[in-house]
Amino acid sequence: MVEITLFDSDSIRLSIQYLYSIAGYITYRVTVKSGDFSGTSSFCQPVEEINRQIDDLRLMENELSGTCRINDIESDAFIVFDLLDLGHISAAGLVGSSFEAHSMRFALLVDQTVLPILIHAFTSFLDY
Repeated sequence: MVEITLFDSDSIRLSIQYLYSIAGYITYRVTVKSGDFSGTSSFCQPVEEINRQIDDLRLMENELSGTCRINDIESDAFIVFDLLDLGHISAAGLVGSSFEAHSMRFALLVDQTVLPILIHAFTSFLDY
C-alpha cells in the first residue's frame, strides 16, 4: 500500500500507511522522524474509533481548536494532535511500545495542513 506523508520538512517527517483490515479492525503503520531519530509502529484500531477520530479531526479543522488522541489497542503506542495558536499543531506520542526493546517518544510541531491529509487517510482506510 501507499505511504501517505502527513508532514515533511528537513528535520521532521510524519507518515501513515494502511496495512490490512480484519473483523472490524484496521491496522496501519505510523512512521515518525525527528532530527536524527526515527521510529515506526503498527497501530490497530476498531472501525468505530477511526470514525470518532475522523469526527475529532474535522472539528479541529473547522474550529481551529481541539485535540485528537490516537491509541493503538495492542500496545501503549499513541499520538496526540493538539491544535495550538496560529494553526500550529503539537503532535506528541510514542511509537513502538514501552515494553519493547526499542521505542520512541516524540514531540513535534507541525501545522494544520496535516488535518485534511489525515482525515483523507483515515477515510480511505475505511474503504479497504
